[in-house]
Amino acid sequence: MASQEVYLLPLTDRGSPDVPGGYIYLPPPTNPPYLLRFAIEGTSSTCRQGSLWVNMPAVGIQFDRRNFREYKLRPDFRRMIEIDIPIIAAGAFAFYTTYTPLPDFTTSKDVSPTPTKTSTYYIDVSPSLSLGKSLLPLDALSIFSVVSKFMGKYPKDWEKHLKGIGERGYNMVHFTPLTERGSSNSPYSIYDQLKFDPICFPNGEGDVAEMLRTMETEHGLLGLTDVVWNHTADNSQWLQDHPEAGYNAETAPWLESALELDTALLAFGADLKTYGLPTLLTSVDDLIKIMDGIKTKVINSLKLWQYYVVNVERDAQAAIKAWIEGEITVPTAGFGGSGIGGIEGVKDWTLKRKADFLLEHGFTGASGLGSRYFRQVDPGVGAALLTVLFGRYDSTDQGAPSSGGASSAITKILNELNLQFYREYDADVSEIMEQVFNRTKYVRLDEHGPNAGPITSESPLIETYFTRLPINAKTKKHNPKSLALVNNGWIWAADAMKDNAGPTSKAYLRREVIVWGDCVKLRYGQSPADNPFLWEYMARYTRLMAKHFVGFRIDNCHSTPLVVAEYLLDEARKVRPNIAVFAELFTGSEEMDFVFVERLGISALIREAMQAWSTAEISRLVHRHGGRPIGSFATDEVSGNDAGSQSNVTSNGTNGTFNPKKEIIRKIQQSSVHALFMDCTHDNEMPAQKRDARDTLPNAALVNMCACATGSVMGYDEIYPKLIEIVHEDRLYASPYSENAVEIGEGEGGIGGVKKLLNQIHVLMGKDGYDETHIHHEGEFVTVHRVHPHSRKGFFAIAHTAFPGYGTGSGSLSPVHLTGTEAKLIGSWMLEVDASSEAKEKVLSDKTWLKGLPSRVVALESTKIDSKADETVITITGNFPPGSIALFETSIPGAEHSEGLDTFVTSGAKAAFSQLSLVDLNFVLYRCEAEERDFSGGKDGVYSIPNYGPLVYAGLQGWWSILRNVIRNNDLGHPICNHLREGQWPLDYIVQRLEHIAERDGFSSLRQPAKWLSEKFDAIRKIPSFLLPRYFALTIQTAYSASWDRGMELMNDDVQKGQGFLQKLAMVSVQQTGYMKSASLYPTKSVPCLAAGLPHFSSDWARCWGRDVFISLRGLLLGTGRYADAREHILAFASVLKHGMIPNLLSGGKLPRYNSRDSIWFFLQNIQDYTKIVPNGIDIMKENVSRRFLPYDDTYFEFDDKRAYSKSSTVEEIVQEALQRHATGISFREANAGPNLDMQMKSEGFQIDVKVDWETGLIFGGNQYNCGTWMDKMGESDKAGSRGVPGTPRDGAAIEITGLLHSTLVWVAQLHGRDEYKHDRVTTSEGHTVTFTEWASKVEKSFERCYYVPIDPKEDSNYDVNSAIINRRGIYKDLYRAGKEYEDYQLRANFPIAMTVAPKLFTPEKALHALELADSIIRGPTGMATLDPSDLNYRPYYINSEDSTDFATSKGRNYHQGPEWLWPTGFFLRALLKFDLMRRTTNEERTEAFQQITRRLEGCKKAIDENSWAGLTELTNKHGSYCADSILDIKSYQDILQNAAIILPSAASKLGLTAVAAASSTTSTQTISDAGSTAATALSSSSIQSSTFITSTAITTTLVTSSASVISSPSMEASTTITEVTPSSTNMPSYTVLGIRQNKRLHEKYSSILLETARDRELLQNIILEPRIAYYVNLFEINISRFDRSRTIPEAELELYHRACKDSPWIPDEEAPKWHHILTTSQASDPIYSLLMLLLPNLRILWLETDDVVLQFCIKSILDRIAVVCPSTPEEVRPLGRLREVRISGIFHHEFYSLLALLTVQTIAIYNISNHDTDGIWDDGTDRALSNLTDLTIDETLSTEGLVNILRRVKALRSLKCSWTPEFPPPQWDSYENVLLKYTKHTLDRLELRTHMQDDPPTKFIKLQHFSKLKEINLSFHFLEADQSIGLAGNLPDGVEKLDFHLTANGDVPGEVASKVMEKFEIMIEDKSMRGRLSILQEFSVLLSDLIDFSRPLFCCTMRDEKLWDDE
Repeated sequence: MASQEVYLLPLTDRGSPDVPGGYIYLPPPTNPPYLLRFAIEGTSSTCRQGSLWVNMPAVGIQFDRRNFREYKLRPDFRRMIEIDIPIIAAGAFAFYTTYTPLPDFTTSKDVSPTPTKTSTYYIDVSPSLSLGKSLLPLDALSIFSVVSKFMGKYPKDWEKHLKGIGERGYNMVHFTPLTERGSSNSPYSIYDQLKFDPICFPNGEGDVAEMLRTMETEHGLLGLTDVVWNHTADNSQWLQDHPEAGYNAETAPWLESALELDTALLAFGADLKTYGLPTLLTSVDDLIKIMDGIKTKVINSLKLWQYYVVNVERDAQAAIKAWIEGEITVPTAGFGGSGIGGIEGVKDWTLKRKADFLLEHGFTGASGLGSRYFRQVDPGVGAALLTVLFGRYDSTDQGAPSSGGASSAITKILNELNLQFYREYDADVSEIMEQVFNRTKYVRLDEHGPNAGPITSESPLIETYFTRLPINAKTKKHNPKSLALVNNGWIWAADAMKDNAGPTSKAYLRREVIVWGDCVKLRYGQSPADNPFLWEYMARYTRLMAKHFVGFRIDNCHSTPLVVAEYLLDEARKVRPNIAVFAELFTGSEEMDFVFVERLGISALIREAMQAWSTAEISRLVHRHGGRPIGSFATDEVSGNDAGSQSNVTSNGTNGTFNPKKEIIRKIQQSSVHALFMDCTHDNEMPAQKRDARDTLPNAALVNMCACATGSVMGYDEIYPKLIEIVHEDRLYASPYSENAVEIGEGEGGIGGVKKLLNQIHVLMGKDGYDETHIHHEGEFVTVHRVHPHSRKGFFAIAHTAFPGYGTGSGSLSPVHLTGTEAKLIGSWMLEVDASSEAKEKVLSDKTWLKGLPSRVVALESTKIDSKADETVITITGNFPPGSIALFETSIPGAEHSEGLDTFVTSGAKAAFSQLSLVDLNFVLYRCEAEERDFSGGKDGVYSIPNYGPLVYAGLQGWWSILRNVIRNNDLGHPICNHLREGQWPLDYIVQRLEHIAERDGFSSLRQPAKWLSEKFDAIRKIPSFLLPRYFALTIQTAYSASWDRGMELMNDDVQKGQGFLQKLAMVSVQQTGYMKSASLYPTKSVPCLAAGLPHFSSDWARCWGRDVFISLRGLLLGTGRYADAREHILAFASVLKHGMIPNLLSGGKLPRYNSRDSIWFFLQNIQDYTKIVPNGIDIMKENVSRRFLPYDDTYFEFDDKRAYSKSSTVEEIVQEALQRHATGISFREANAGPNLDMQMKSEGFQIDVKVDWETGLIFGGNQYNCGTWMDKMGESDKAGSRGVPGTPRDGAAIEITGLLHSTLVWVAQLHGRDEYKHDRVTTSEGHTVTFTEWASKVEKSFERCYYVPIDPKEDSNYDVNSAIINRRGIYKDLYRAGKEYEDYQLRANFPIAMTVAPKLFTPEKALHALELADSIIRGPTGMATLDPSDLNYRPYYINSEDSTDFATSKGRNYHQGPEWLWPTGFFLRALLKFDLMRRTTNEERTEAFQQITRRLEGCKKAIDENSWAGLTELTNKHGSYCADSILDIKSYQDILQNAAIILPSAASKLGLTAVAAASSTTSTQTISDAGSTAATALSSSSIQSSTFITSTAITTTLVTSSASVISSPSMEASTTITEVTPSSTNMPSYTVLGIRQNKRLHEKYSSILLETARDRELLQNIILEPRIAYYVNLFEINISRFDRSRTIPEAELELYHRACKDSPWIPDEEAPKWHHILTTSQASDPIYSLLMLLLPNLRILWLETDDVVLQFCIKSILDRIAVVCPSTPEEVRPLGRLREVRISGIFHHEFYSLLALLTVQTIAIYNISNHDTDGIWDDGTDRALSNLTDLTIDETLSTEGLVNILRRVKALRSLKCSWTPEFPPPQWDSYENVLLKYTKHTLDRLELRTHMQDDPPTKFIKLQHFSKLKEINLSFHFLEADQSIGLAGNLPDGVEKLDFHLTANGDVPGEVASKVMEKFEIMIEDKSMRGRLSILQEFSVLLSDLIDFSRPLFCCTMRDEKLWDDE
C-alpha cells in the first residue's frame, strides 16, 4: 500500500508554530505531493470564531503572496483539528490565524473582545533541482564561482573553462552578473539590466541560452547568477529618464543637507592649495591641519545647524499673529493639569516644560531633517499656550497683555526648545568630523589602506556620496534637485531593516557610509505604487535571469528592502518555480539573518571557510555545517499500519475525510539556517595570502566533507597567489584544468585531481543522504567522519591544516579508533607549493593571464590501518606534513542492511502487545519502586542510570520519560546514552523483568511482549556501541507506542476518539490499578486495586483508601469504561460497611479503620454514578455482598473470625443501612484506639459521633480533636505543641457532605418511584419515620439559609450568619456550626462539590457569583487553594519535614490551609460549567462556556506533558509552585475524565477535568514572589532531588536541599538583623538590597537569621544555618566590616560551627577539622564568618572592608570549593557565578582574583592597598577576573604600576573613580595621564576625580579633551587660594553632557569673589550664542574666570548654595 508522507506542524493555543527553534523548513515538493498538517487543539481559544489563513497555492493556482485561503477553525472538544495542505511548490509561504479572544469570565454583562490577528509566520519549502534525469538535493551541490569578465570570449574561451570545471566534479557554476557593465567595469555596477554583456556575448541572450544548454547537457553543470537589486551603475542611461528611481533632494528632501555638505567638502578638497594646506598627506599632523580647515571653511560656513532648529523669529511671529487673531488650537488632551482644559498651574511651568509641551503637541519634523528651518511649531498650539499664560489678546482693553511681553515669552520658549536640537547638531558635527578623519586616514595614511596618494581631481579628498547626472536634453526636463543621486554603500554594524538613505537616517549627512562611487542606490519605496517604473523594470530584469538560470545569488541581500526582495523573488518563481536562492548576508546577527531567510525562502546563506583564523576555528565551522552527530535519534513516526484507519483531518475545508493510506508522520525538526559553505569566495583572500598556500588542500577537503552545499572559486584549485581585484583587474583566467583532462589523484598545477575526487564524494553523500558526522580536532589536525544513517557506509578524512608557523613536520595525531567499523584507504596526498616571493612576483607580473603558483600534489603512503575484531585503528606512520589529507571509505559489518534494521525493530509490535489487558499494561508500562519491590519480594526495583539516578517506573514509561526529551533534543551526551554505550544492561533488565513476571500464574500474556523485545534487542546487540542509544530508543519508542495504542483499544469510545490530553489522563487508570502482594481489596483474595498515590501510597496498608478510591473512581474507572474494575471496588468496600460507614484505610479488609465521615457519601455517589453510566448498571443494586462485619452491629472482630463474611447483604441493603445508621445517629470509639492505631491522635479524637439535625436535615459530626473529612491533617509536632491538634477539624456540617447527602436522597427517592429500590424512608432515633423526599426537602429549604453569606449586609437577617466575623461575602460557608465559629466562614474549595452533585440546593445567580469569586481568589494554575489567601490562617507552602516551633506549619500541619490541591479543580470546573450553561442561550454562548473550562485546564495539560511520572500531582504550593512532599494522587483525576459527558458532543460521553504537574525526580527553579516583597531567585539544580521552601517578609526565597529532613531553629526572635535599604545605584538590579549588620544579641540565638520588613504580612520564617539548606539562600548583598574579637564564643555557637563545617557541601570531610579550628578560635569570634561560609556562593554584591586573615581564609576556601565543584571555564560557571560587584579594602591577593575569574564580576572597588600587595598577583585567573570589569574605583594606595596592571587586563572600562587624600603624596600626573590615555581613551564615559590635596588639581595635567567618549565628569577639589586655575578652559571633550563640581576653599568667601561669580554666570545665560546650560555644585566659593569656556555649551543644570544663588 502506498504511504502518505505528512509533516506535522502543531500550533500553540495562540496560533504560533510549536516547532523547536521556530524555523519551519520543508523538503522539496514531491509527486504526489506530501502534506503539511496544521494541528491545533479543538479546545484552543483560536477556535473561537477562528480561521487559519495560508497563502500556499492550491493545485493549478499560481502563487500570490497576498492571496490567503481561509480554513475555519470550529471548536471541537473531542479531538485535534488537523488541516492538510498539499505542498506543490517551493518558496517562502506564510500563515496566520484570526480569532476573537476568549473574554475573561464574569457574571456581569460580557464585553466581547475585539477580533485579533496573530503574527505572520513563515514556511520555507526547498526547491527541487535536477541535473539530467536525476534529482540534485541542495546538500549535493558543488558550486564553482567565476568572475565573468575574466572568462574571455564566448564561446571559445568560455567553453574550455566550463569543460574543465565539469571535469573537476562541480555541478553548478556561479556567474557574477553577465549583464552589461558600467563605466567602472565592475561586474556589480550594471549599466543595462536587460542586456547581456556584448563583449562576452555578441549575440546577447541567444549566446547565454546556448551556453547554459551545453553546460547542462555536455558538462553536467547548472547555472547560477548574481542578481543585483539595490543599485545600478552611476552611468546607467535610464537614470537620466527616471531620476526618481534614486534618492535625490526632490524624492528624499531629508538628504539636502548631506548633499550640501558633500558638495562643500569636494570644493574644499579642490581648493586645498589655495588655503595653503597639504595635498599629499605624510602624517596625522597633515590630516589634522585639513580637519581644522574643514571645521572653519566647511562646517562653520555652511551653517548646517539651520537644518536642525526652528526659526525662532519666524515661529514666534506666527504664534503671536495666531494669538492676536484668535486662531487657537488646543491639543486634544488639553494641558494635562486640573481645571477646565487642564490649564491650572501652566503659568508655574518651567521654561523646559513649556518647550516640551510645544514639542509634544504642536511640532513638525522632530524625527528627521528636511530643508533649512524645516522644523517648526504649529502657530495655533503656540497661540494656545500664550492664551493660557497671558489670556486672550484684546487690543481694545488697555489692561490686556501686550504683544511685546508675549513675544518675549514665546521667544524664550522657542530658544529653550532649540536646545536639544543644537545638541543633536553638535553630536552630528562631531561624528562628521570623526568619520572624515578616520576615512581619510585609512585611504591615505594607514599601512593596510589603499594609500591613495595625493589629493587631486581624480582622487578627491572625499569619496563623493552623490552621482551628479549630466545636464543634457533628457535631464533638463527634470527638477534640478533631482539630478544628484545618492550612491550605494554600507555601514559597519548597521540595522539591516533600516533604510540608510531613508527619512529617519542621517547616515549620509554624518558620513557613516562606506560608499561605492560607481553605484547609485535605488529607491523603491514600500510598493510598486511608490515607484512604478523601477519596480517593473527590475521585475523584467529578474524574470529574464530566472528564464535562464536555475539559481540566484542575491548580492548585498542585507541592503535590499525585504518587500522588494519578496516581490522580485515572487516574479522569479513565476518563471521558474524551483529556483534556488542563495544570499550573502552581513546583518550582524543570526536573528536578523533568520528574518531574511524565512521571509525570502533563501535556500542557503553563503559562508566561507577562509574566515577561520585557526585550526580550532575551521573545526568549529565544519562542525556547524557538518550535519547531525553520528548515531542521532530517529524522530519520525509511522502510523496507520492497518488499512482503513480513520483520519480526523480537515482537507480542503471539510472534516473527517477517510484516508486509507499508511501515513509516515514526520516531525518538523529544529533546523539552523542552511549554508552554502565555500572554501573561498570570489571577493576574499586566497590561502596563499591569508594562511599558508599548502592549506588549500586540507581546507578544500574539510569543506567537501560537510553535509551542505559547498563551493569554490576559479583560482582556488590553481593556487592563485592573491585575491583578484574584480573592478580594476583586466587579465584573463588561466587554468591547467581548462587545457587538459583532469585525472583523479596527484599532479601538477594545483589540487584539481584530488578536488575531482572530493567533489564526487561530496555529491554522492549529498544525493544519498549521508547526514551524520563526527568531527574531531587535535592540534593541527581535523578529522571528519560522515556516514549514511541507515546503510552506515561512510567516508573518513584526516586533514593536516597549514596555518602560518606550522612548519614542515608531520605533527602528532593520536591513533584513530573507529569502533565496530571497517576502513579502506582511498588515497593520501600532500600539497607542495612554491610560495616564495620570486614565484609570486613572476606569477603576478604576467600581463595577460591570471595564474597560480607552482605547485604539485604528491601521493603519500603515511597511514596504517589495523583491523581488529571490534574496531579499526588508523595511525599516521610517516611523512604527513601540513597541507596533507587522507581519505578512507568506511562501513560497519552487518549493517549494510541497517535500513532493514530500522524496519525490523519497528515492526510486529502491534501484534506482540495485542493480547495484553489493562492490568498487564500496568506491569509493562509502569510500576514504581515500591510496587516493583513488593511484587518481586524485595528482589527487584526500578532501574538506576549512573550519573542520572533511578527511573520513576520499572516499565516502559520510566524509560520513555527520559528518552522522549533525549530524542527531541538529540541529546547524545545524556547519561542514558553514555550508559548504553558502556554496556547492554538496560536491554537485559527490560527483557528479564518481563520474562520473570510472565512466569507467574495469570501473566502469560506478557510472554509475547517479552519475546518481541528480546528479538529486537538481540538484533541491535550486534551493532557498534555508539549506535546502541539510537536503536535502543527506537525499540523503546515502538514498544511504548504499541502499549499505549493497546491501552487505548481497551478504553471506551470517548477516550479512543478523544484528545491527547484526555487519553493521557485515561492512562493514569492503568498506572494506578494493579496487582500487589501486600495489598488487595479482600483479606484472602488478590485482585487489582487502586493506589491512593504514587510512590508513597502504593503498597501494603497505605495503598487502598476508601475516600481516595471513591473520589477518583468515576474518572479513572467509569470515565474510561473500566466498569468491571469499578464494580469490584464498589462491592469490596460495600463488604466492609460498619457503623454505617466505609473505612478510610481498607488494609485489604483485615484492619479497616472507620474514621472518615465523608467516605461513605463519596461511596454512595459512585454507586449512583455506576447505575447511571454503566449499561444495566442498576443491576448492581441486587448484587449480594458477603459482610466483613455483621449488619447493624458495631462489634469488632478479626477477619479470620468465624463471624467474618458469615452474613451477606445486597448493595441496595447496604445503601439503606448507611442511610439508616446516619438517621438514627452514629456514636462509637474506634476499635483498637490508642497510639498503636494512631500515635498522633489524642484520646478524644478516637470518638466518632455523627447525627442528623432534623430541623434542617443536615448531618453533623466530628469534634475539635479529629478530622473526619478529606482535610485530615493531624498536628504532629511536639516542638510546636501541635501533636493531636488537627489542622482542619471541620466538625459540624461540612458543605460537601450536605450536597452528597441531598444527591443520594434524591436518587434513592427516584429509584423507589421506579420500583428499583424497595425502601422509601428511614427511622429517627426517636422512632419517627422520614421519607427520603421529606429529608431532601428539609435540606433544600434550609440549605442557603444555613450556608449562604449574602453580598449585602442588609440581608444578613435572612440568613444564619454572624456579621461580626464575616471575612468575605457572596460565598457559601465551608461548614455550618463548627466548633470554632470562624471556620464556618472560610472560603475553601469544597462548596463546588455540593454544587456539582446537588445543583438544586443553589440559587443559580448566587452560585455563579460564588464560583466567580473562587475562580479569581483560590483557583491556581492547576489546583484549588485550600484556603482563602485573605484568611489569617493561610499558609500556602507545605513542608511536611519542617519541625519548627511554628504551630501553624510545623510537621506540615498547614496541609489544607493554603496549598493548592488538584482534585477539587475537577468539581470546581464541573460546577462552573453547569451553572454557566444555565444562563447561556445560544450555541455560541454555550461554546464559550466550554472554552472557559478548557482554558482553565491549560496548566494541567502542560503538567501532564512535562511530568516524568506521566501523571498529576496531589498538590502544589502557592501559584502552582512545586511541592516536594506531594504525591501522584488518584484523586486528581476524579473529574477530569468525567466532564466528557458535558464537553463532548456525544450524549454518552463522560469526560473529566484534571489538575497539574506531578513532582519530577529533579528539581527545577522555584520562584516565589509576593506583593510587598521582592524575591531573590532560587538556584536551579538538576541534581537535587527534592525542594523545600521558606519565605520571609523581607526576602522570599527557595531553599533547595538534598535531604527531606530539615533541622529547624527553635526560635527566630533575634539574631543578625537583615535590614532593608534603598538601592543607592540606579544600575542595581531591582531586588531589595540587603545589608547585614552586627547585632549585640547575636550570641544569644545562633541557629537563625531574622529577615524582616514591616510591609510583609506573612509569618516570619527561619533561614537555618544548616549548610545543605542555607547555602542556597539568595541574599543579594552582604557587607562585612571589622567585628568585635573580644568576646568569648559560647558552647552553643561552637556546636553550630562544628555542624556547619561537618555538613557543608563545599568542605571535604578531611578538611572539616581545619575549618572547625579556624572558625572557633578567638581570631574568628563572630558568627558572621560562618554565615559567609554558607552563603557566599550566591551573593551578587560583596563588601570586604577588613584585613582579617581569617575572613580571607574563609573567602578563599569557599571559592576554592566553587572551583572544585564547577567547570573550569567562566562561561560554564555562570549559573553559579552570581557575584557581580566586589568592594575590597585590604585584600589584594592573586588567589582571590583567580577565584573571581570563575564568576563574572563587573564592578570592583579597591581601597587601602599597600603597593607591595600588587606584586605577584597577576596570573591567568586575574586576567579573566578583570576582563569583564566595566566599573573601577581606586584610591591613593594604588601605585601607577598597580593601575597599569589592572587596566591592561580590562577589555572596556566605562567608569573610573579616583580619590586622593593628604596622607599620601600626589601621583605622578603625567604617568597617570599616559596610563589612562593608553587604556581607557576610547571606552571611558564617566570619570570621577576627588582630591583634598593643597596642590594644583589633576585637570591641570590630564588632557580630558582626548577622552572622546566621556559623557560625565565629576570633580572634587580643594584650593588654598580663590583665584587658583582649575585647568578646564579648552580642556573638555565635545560630548560631555554632565559636569559636576565640588569646589572648596579655606576660610570665609570674599565678597568680591561672590560678585565675580555672579557676574560671570549672568553673562553666560544672557549670551544668545550659548546653547546650553551650566551645572555647578557649589558649597563655598569658586572663581569662574578659568573654569568656563563660554564658546561652548554645558548640558547639566544644578546649583547648590543659597548664599550665592537663587533657584533659577
